[in-house]
Amino acid sequence: MPHRNVVSWTTMISGCAQNGKSKQALSLFNEVRRGRVGLDQVALVSALSACAEIGDLKLGKWIPSYVEEKFSVGREPVLVSLNNALIHMYASCSEIEEAYGLFRKNAEEEYCFLDKHD
Repeated sequence: MPHRNVVSWTTMISGCAQNGKSKQALSLFNEVRRGRVGLDQVALVSALSACAEIGDLKLGKWIPSYVEEKFSVGREPVLVSLNNALIHMYASCSEIEEAYGLFRKNAEEEYCFLDKHD
């Protein structure tokens, strides 16, 4: 790839994850992490999907800390699809209580948001 940037990497990671090549998607994802190229939320959603597919709980648990660091308050808002992918990953890796806790937390935050802006 002549011009490696966040868009090209995300496209490759997402393409692999969406076509059943989860191990390849995570290999690319880890290459990006080592290369210090920024990861966008779409790449993170794809990586979580791949983690869910192959049961890579360790990498799946790393992603929320990255999200907290890069997309915390005052910065880019976290996509709903990213939270959903995280819930799916936890459930797929038999971390049902973790998945349910995150689901409840997201539901409460969404309810509070809607309640404040009626």
